[in-house]
Amino acid sequence: MKNFTIIYLLLLCSQVNAQLYYYNGNKKVTLYESKNSFITYEQLSHEVLSNFSKTEGSDLSEFTILDELKSSKSISIQKVTSGQTAPALLLEEAGNFKMYPTKSIRVKMKPGITKDDIMDLITVSRIEAYELRFGILEIKMKNIHTTINLANKIYESGLADFSTPDFHIPIIRNQQAVQDPLFPLQFQMNNTGQIIDGIVGVNDMDCNALEAWDLALGNNVVVAVIDDGLEAHEDLGNRLIGGFTPLNNGDGSPVNDLDNHGMSCAGIIGSSHNTLGVRGLAPNVDFLGVNIFASNTPTNGDVADGIRWAVDNGADVINNSWSFPFAPCDFTDPDIEDALQHAANNGVVVIFSSGNQGDCVEYPATNPNVIAVGAFNNRGFLYNYSATGPELDLTAPSGLRFGDVGIRTMDRMDSAGSTNENYRNDFDGTSAAAPAALVLSANPNLTPLEVRNILINTAIDMGAGGFDNNFGFGRVNAFAAVEQAINQTATLSGLSYLCNNQPRTVNLTNQLGANVTWSSSSSNVKIIASNNQSATVEPRFSTSSGNGFVRANLGNGIIRTTNFWVGPASYPSHTTGQVYVQGYYGQNSLTLASDGLYTFQATGGHGNSGYTWHLPSGFSFNGSSTGSVVQIWTSSNGGNYTLVVRPVNPCGSEGGTRTLSIYIPSFGGGIEPDPNCPNPPCQIPHSNNISSSEQEEIVYVNAQKRLVLIGYDENATVQVYTINGKQILNSKHSNNINLYGLNSGIYIIIVLEGQEIKRKRIILN
Repeated sequence: MKNFTIIYLLLLCSQVNAQLYYYNGNKKVTLYESKNSFITYEQLSHEVLSNFSKTEGSDLSEFTILDELKSSKSISIQKVTSGQTAPALLLEEAGNFKMYPTKSIRVKMKPGITKDDIMDLITVSRIEAYELRFGILEIKMKNIHTTINLANKIYESGLADFSTPDFHIPIIRNQQAVQDPLFPLQFQMNNTGQIIDGIVGVNDMDCNALEAWDLALGNNVVVAVIDDGLEAHEDLGNRLIGGFTPLNNGDGSPVNDLDNHGMSCAGIIGSSHNTLGVRGLAPNVDFLGVNIFASNTPTNGDVADGIRWAVDNGADVINNSWSFPFAPCDFTDPDIEDALQHAANNGVVVIFSSGNQGDCVEYPATNPNVIAVGAFNNRGFLYNYSATGPELDLTAPSGLRFGDVGIRTMDRMDSAGSTNENYRNDFDGTSAAAPAALVLSANPNLTPLEVRNILINTAIDMGAGGFDNNFGFGRVNAFAAVEQAINQTATLSGLSYLCNNQPRTVNLTNQLGANVTWSSSSSNVKIIASNNQSATVEPRFSTSSGNGFVRANLGNGIIRTTNFWVGPASYPSHTTGQVYVQGYYGQNSLTLASDGLYTFQATGGHGNSGYTWHLPSGFSFNGSSTGSVVQIWTSSNGGNYTLVVRPVNPCGSEGGTRTLSIYIPSFGGGIEPDPNCPNPPCQIPHSNNISSSEQEEIVYVNAQKRLVLIGYDENATVQVYTINGKQILNSKHSNNINLYGLNSGIYIIIVLEGQEIKRKRIILN
């Protein structure tokens, strides 16, 4: 006699007498065990499996989902020996959103933490395998019953940003069940009110594809389709450039019969413009195929790894036509959230369909880093399956398999798809991935947020005026979006100056279709003529002077401004126009030697295109007398002099001036000692003294610029020469030789003692 028992008691694997919980990020979430749904890693008999309404699994996934126990009455089954079966977990005790725990845990370690730090928390004998991939540590346990407690232990250790069981949560692919031959039936591209499947459409209820194709075709953009796989197709050419299957590190190809949803999405996005089949909205994009449905039972970790792989392998746009249909409206997953943040951080635009259950927008379309898209039919009516809510961004034309117009798109080739003709007429998917790709091909420098803003700013309003929960900001307008993306690159050719009685024109380039509004600084500039490409301006008054601007407003927040100077050049104040002399910044006066070559530099000023220099008597230029930097010789006698520099511009007259006072000391027969400097504190340190034994050494003289001779006869003569050989001092030996009047630079000191001559070079700071 076989044993009889209640199946959910036989399958029981929970922690009895303890409240279950897990951490969703840093949020502690209570869990409840399902009494009619289970996950098992065992090979259960057909007798057991027949007691469930649904069973799903594959050899690739290792586990099987047992859903909807037909009855809690007793049934006859074989004894289960391995005990690798666990109930689904619920967020509400009487809820129906089910999360199936697997043997795996997903951990994102905090900075500075290594996998060894995490592994130290785990008994080695309990681990079946572990792998670090995409920055996430995945730990596979031998026993399914240990994963939740261990995931909690790791998070509570403080070593992880998140530590979560790698749940399987059912995902639904969001479908309710030109010369290209089928293009006339692609109402989503060009709706002329044509009759399709017996239903008359509404003219122009489309995404304005024909107009958009005159501006962009998706060149140099890579779109990753995260779905059930992509493979070669006659209407894709060689534009499928790579793929990935997270479950087994595969190549992203479809693996199951009728896995054609990803191919159909790719057809809508980017099938070629040729003589075959259908036309995609962005026909020149390249594709990456990411197959998260290889096992039909993907885990959240598979989803997150698929997103990270797409980002790391060059995706510009990621299309996701799937969702978690039964999750609570506020549900999130820390692993998927982290992957979507990774996409945002790397400038990748992520698109999600809003969901097909007709309720709240479904996760992950609720993530703030993604663009959520709903669906309407060829008459502009929102489909009742299209999920709605405040997170909805846009809507796009779609179809319905039964009782309405279907979307024409690619199928898998030959008998691998749902038809034998390589194309299908019953698809109902939609996406904003293609218009996003067109926008990026028109302007590759846009950020994901800028792409989103362009798409919603150019959307055609539907439903209630402005944003509403049913249509979001309206239906996608590919043409206007591409046009605005190009306008984002618009430039206004700048003026550097504007002279009186000389009207000049500023030109706006890379501007398409905008009704441009022009404005200018009201105090000194007026616009005398304008159109959408240029404006002609002149000074408002004959005496106008100062900073001015001209501004072009292209709408949608796009404003371009050029700034310039009006009238003669001018220094606005003492501090903004500076003169540099020998490295001294902003000095009003300098003391120079009566012989030498000096460098002067003028900077600043308004509206200037150059400078003119005016020299006093006894000064001369070494080369050019114009420009910001000049070299000037001095050969003047002692006295006070004034150097003048003026900025100029092509308006013809010089503006304000800057002056520099220069003092040239008169040395006469020698330099008098400084009576205010007592001796010995003014003596230079011994290393700077000239002794009779020193020859040809460089001496750095301190701030007092005094030199002391040691060991020389008092009748010795001291001579000082410039580096150019001009003598500027000839004096009897003194213990207190004052060099203060000399400019900074290199000098030659010669000491004459009888017939003996001693030389020394010094540098005055």
